[in-house]
Amino acid sequence: MRKLIAFTASLALFVPMFLTAQSVGCALSAMDSVAGLGTEIHASGCDANVTIPLTITRGGSTVTTANLTTNTSGEGSVMLDGTKLKRAGSYTVSSMSSQTTFTVLPGAPDFSLSTLESDTMQIDSDGGDSAIVTAHMTDNAGNPLSGRPLALLSSRDDDIRALAKETDEQGSIQWEVRSFENGTSQLSAYDILTAQALRDKITLRSGNGGSNFTAALTGNEQGGEFGELDHFDVTIADGSSSVRANEDVNLRIVARDSQNNIVESYNGTVIVSSTDQDAKLPGRGQVTFRPAELGIKTISLGLTFLSPGQQSLTVEDSENQQASGQASVNVSGGSPQGGDIQIVDPPYGARVNKTTILLQGKAPSLLNLRVKGGMQDVTGESDAEGIFRIEVPLNPTQIDQTLFVVSDNGRYQSNAHRIILDQNGPSISLITFDPVPGKSGDPATITVKSEPGLSSMKAEVGAQVVTLAETQSGTYTAQFAAPAPQNYSVKVTATDSSGNSAQMLAQWTVEAKGLPQVQNLHAESRPNAVLLSWDPIQGVPVAQYRIYVGSDPMNFENTLETGAPVNSAIINGLVPGRPYAFAVTGLNAQGEESKEKSAPIMASSLGMFVKVTPQSESLLLEWAPPADTPLAGYILEYGVDSGVYSEKRMINGELKAYTMRDLLNDVTYELRLTPIAVTGQPMTDLATVVRGTPNGTAFRPSAPDPVPGIDWPTKPMTPDDEPPVVDYPNQIPSSGIPMTAAAAVVAIAVSGGFVLQRKHYQKKLAEKFLQSMDRTYRS
Repeated sequence: MRKLIAFTASLALFVPMFLTAQSVGCALSAMDSVAGLGTEIHASGCDANVTIPLTITRGGSTVTTANLTTNTSGEGSVMLDGTKLKRAGSYTVSSMSSQTTFTVLPGAPDFSLSTLESDTMQIDSDGGDSAIVTAHMTDNAGNPLSGRPLALLSSRDDDIRALAKETDEQGSIQWEVRSFENGTSQLSAYDILTAQALRDKITLRSGNGGSNFTAALTGNEQGGEFGELDHFDVTIADGSSSVRANEDVNLRIVARDSQNNIVESYNGTVIVSSTDQDAKLPGRGQVTFRPAELGIKTISLGLTFLSPGQQSLTVEDSENQQASGQASVNVSGGSPQGGDIQIVDPPYGARVNKTTILLQGKAPSLLNLRVKGGMQDVTGESDAEGIFRIEVPLNPTQIDQTLFVVSDNGRYQSNAHRIILDQNGPSISLITFDPVPGKSGDPATITVKSEPGLSSMKAEVGAQVVTLAETQSGTYTAQFAAPAPQNYSVKVTATDSSGNSAQMLAQWTVEAKGLPQVQNLHAESRPNAVLLSWDPIQGVPVAQYRIYVGSDPMNFENTLETGAPVNSAIINGLVPGRPYAFAVTGLNAQGEESKEKSAPIMASSLGMFVKVTPQSESLLLEWAPPADTPLAGYILEYGVDSGVYSEKRMINGELKAYTMRDLLNDVTYELRLTPIAVTGQPMTDLATVVRGTPNGTAFRPSAPDPVPGIDWPTKPMTPDDEPPVVDYPNQIPSSGIPMTAAAAVVAIAVSGGFVLQRKHYQKKLAEKFLQSMDRTYRS
């Protein structure tokens, strides 16, 4: 499963003590911040290894508290959670003996929380009635944003007059809207600095009930139909006949048909050109109509003429040059040589992290210049080549800075140049790894959640540096190969476009790659043993294999190790004919085992399972003959010494039980039962050896070894490895007297002298037993 890991940027390495009276010399400092981002409080000149309680207030009310712990040098710092600092304003940090202040500035505009309102939704279309439209600009914490220029745009040819140039201290700005035709207007407010629109829109109706927005989309205007595009109406600077050079003015383009009706369905692209070759044209000379604009395109402060004199502006449809429009205007002021002032560095909209910047650009040569919009006006001059470099102090309490460069003679002025002051490092909220823990050598993924649009995000995993890419807003990911097994302190470094950076540590454990499951386990029955073979594990080092042996796949009583990375092994010492369950796993040099056993397999060794039941001076043998194997008979051999069979008997092949009589009580006998094929050949590989003691308790003998043993081939198995065939002198011929007739003759002969020989036979057996015991204990 996946696991989310979030860590603080610092760790306490000692047990803190309470603040003492000797800490009166402590000096506190705090960095200004932005709403919701948090800040750092630093202390210096304090006692070593003490904890200082801090109280953070705003407007006399306690916002939060914190504990700052000093190090051995009497310094320390603590981070304040940004969730406690969402309200913009001045905050005070107080301890027992000192205090400091810091400022929380409003954040970036939140266009979903900012609002657009109107005091009425219906006005007359005679131009005498008006609506007051108000925009309220806030950040994502609801703090009002002051000093922001906004423009109100209408989908129709309405008269819009701004009542202020920018938002006030409450983040509000108002417009007065009048209309001169019946219908419905769609009003939208745009933030000029970011060129983004507020989410709120206002539908304003004019006239006696007006027409609705749906009707306009179907092509009705003032109750009439509109035809195909014929020409454009072009209005510069709201119809003014003259403008100043280097002044940003409004441009309005209306698509009309041959009857001068507004073509509300027009959504094409127009080409804008001017007789002023140096003019700054909207959209770099290409403007596209949107369906919601209903054939009327209003561009606020998007046109600038640079050359003085009579200048004209031409608009043409990109696909039909016959549909065009033109307007003229008289441009006053400007340079006789047509020059202006351009700010080159920092670029427009650049983010900086210093409160003093070097403003560089081009202007007419040897000109005295003044930079406005910073902390204070500063002066400078352009050199003989027209290059200027002026140090400008920025307002540290303001994020958005708008700068202008003007000449002392008032003839030259640059466009508004936006600079963003950002001195706060990016915040890192989460660091996650997949998988957890990692497997050495396997692919791993690191994911970091932070601020969107960062210039770089890197993670140091041991000696490996991983570069993360932004896969979605604020989420950065990278895939890499997991390093060697150990616990890693991964350091993540985030850097924003201003050059600010932040770091966070995260712990990640990498384990050795686990061994895979053993595949294709096979079993081959052998006399008293089973030969196992399997496919060797590939791709990872294997030291040896572990073999599981049990009575069934759910109960493995014994385990055996091969001791070497072989792919086969012989399990010996098994009870003949009894089924066993086997499974195999791999082991590496560290003793780690495959997570799963191989698929289990059932097998049994060759031979017959023989049951021995002790009786008085006899043993009852019961067995199950080999399945589907016709037999001519059995050879029964027995003796009192292990591996030494002094007696041999022939048993009918149709029997499944036989009683051995005339045995000595309390003497253990070893018996070997060998089936004989119909060809007369003894089947030695199916021979079964058991033991029994007359007058003993009935039992099921196990194999000689109580726990299965293991062997493994040093070379591929060949027919030479099979047990040799044993030729017995008393083999049953394939032809002649039937086995049953021969047995009957032998039985009659034996019974004739049985009475006379019984005592002699018992004596002989006793002597042989004593001789055997004597050899056993003397050796």
